[in-house]
Amino acid sequence: MGNGDYPYTAIDGSPAVLHHHGYRNYRGLMEQAIKFISVPAKLLITGGSAGAFGASALAADVMDYFPECRDVTCCPDSSLMLYNEWQAVAKHVWRANERVWKPLHSPNISLDWLRDLYTEKGDSVRYLYICSIRDSALATYQHFIDHGTMELTREQSLQFEKDLRDMADVLKTEIPGIGIFLLDTPDTGLDSELLGTQHTFLHTPEFFQPVKDGVSLRDWLWNAVNGTISSIGL
Repeated sequence: MGNGDYPYTAIDGSPAVLHHHGYRNYRGLMEQAIKFISVPAKLLITGGSAGAFGASALAADVMDYFPECRDVTCCPDSSLMLYNEWQAVAKHVWRANERVWKPLHSPNISLDWLRDLYTEKGDSVRYLYICSIRDSALATYQHFIDHGTMELTREQSLQFEKDLRDMADVLKTEIPGIGIFLLDTPDTGLDSELLGTQHTFLHTPEFFQPVKDGVSLRDWLWNAVNGTISSIGL
């Protein structure tokens, strides 16, 4: 989403620059890719973790490359991070274009982008959302935003679960027909007392395995892309 350079003063007092060029890199890649691919019959716009935020933000932008495709699904996997100044960051730090920063009005950046996508595209897009209930990686980053240290605590895990519950309720209310898949797969790399659950599923072996109510994420996603949307794990 970044589209410019951000000069700042480093902690040691020296001048420094953050190069936020993600958007121009993405556009350059897309402009090359479309030379070699045909118009898709179906288009699935998805990503995990940072890519999930990108899928939420850039779905309409991706659709611009394929105006003839009328069968589109957007599915972010693991994107929930709360911060009160997202719009200012997107506008002034990332130098993102207006289409990216203007929809940001709440602390929930991914939710705001999905809301905006629904406002613009309505029922012409299928909407899906995947997350684990106490995502250890996202909860760790949230602890940094809230408390200034990169660590996971039991309290932060439980707070993430509450925030995710709130987000799911809003998604169901504001985007009718959205499909949500929530998992409780433990993060085996952590002390179980921390209650953390796995971060992202699209690129893991769990994608293929029945993980919730006897349903695999693969089959749930395949069915949704083909018009049968359901919610699992609510």
